[in-house]
Amino acid sequence: MLNSSDPDSSKQNIVPVDEYCPWQHIVEFSVEALVVLNSDGTIKYFNPAFANLICSSPGQAQNPKIQDFFEQNIPWDTFFEELLPLETLGPFRSHIKRANGSSADVEIHLRRLPHDSEFQGILCNIRDISDIAMRENQLFQQAMHDPLTGLPNRRLLTDRLKQTLASSRRREKFVAILFLDVDCFKNINDTIGHLAGDALLIQIAERLCLTVRESDTVARIGGDEFIIVASDLDSPDCIQKLANRLLDTLRLPFTLHEKKTHITMSIGVYPIPDDTQAPFEHLIQKSDTAMYRAKRNGGNQIIYLNT
Repeated sequence: MLNSSDPDSSKQNIVPVDEYCPWQHIVEFSVEALVVLNSDGTIKYFNPAFANLICSSPGQAQNPKIQDFFEQNIPWDTFFEELLPLETLGPFRSHIKRANGSSADVEIHLRRLPHDSEFQGILCNIRDISDIAMRENQLFQQAMHDPLTGLPNRRLLTDRLKQTLASSRRREKFVAILFLDVDCFKNINDTIGHLAGDALLIQIAERLCLTVRESDTVARIGGDEFIIVASDLDSPDCIQKLANRLLDTLRLPFTLHEKKTHITMSIGVYPIPDDTQAPFEHLIQKSDTAMYRAKRNGGNQIIYLNT
């Protein structure tokens, strides 16, 4: 330790760089993965943190490249070219592959190392952000999904509807919105309780998801109201078949408090015109209008709105 009272103490503690260099220990003990690369991505050096991250040692392979440990969609060659006139590149995110078959979310920084007559390389700094990515995904789920059923909420539904319309127009397919509402749902809450009502909504959501296709979107927008965006339909007849199938499957009994319970639903259907420029909320409102017509007619039926 330097003695500040001795003016010559600093001179006594100077150690020549060529005799002792602490940087090697700093790199070895770093908790972040550090990899030194050739300009083609070949790994020249890696620290223990990188080996721990991939659950293996790159040295086990002959002339390993950094590309071998990441998903194929990363344009490493482009990154290396872009880095030549620059000092740094990044950060960018990816998934790194582990020897045990799992993967980790990582953030990557690239830095061009100063070069001399002997070597010009790239320092790749890799930080494990799996915990951050998991929290971000949890926040996304909370913001975009109904907490009771796990279905998309209105916000995510609007986004899915936008994507579906754009895709279906390119493929010259039909799209329809189906608005579903449980008939006399208040009676269920009043007679057997709100917990049973919640259990019923969860079962309805599960049954709807099993009835539609994977390309369709099932959303809960509040209360006992559900919306289905049916996409890639070949003809208007497909819409009618889907609506009838939904009504039939919802007429089957549900189990609440170990007892069979029957419900009915009103369904409003709005086949979206190919050339529509209407706002998405307007399209949803059309199916809502059709559903309320079904309610006024006694429920347990399907009403189509074609204008």
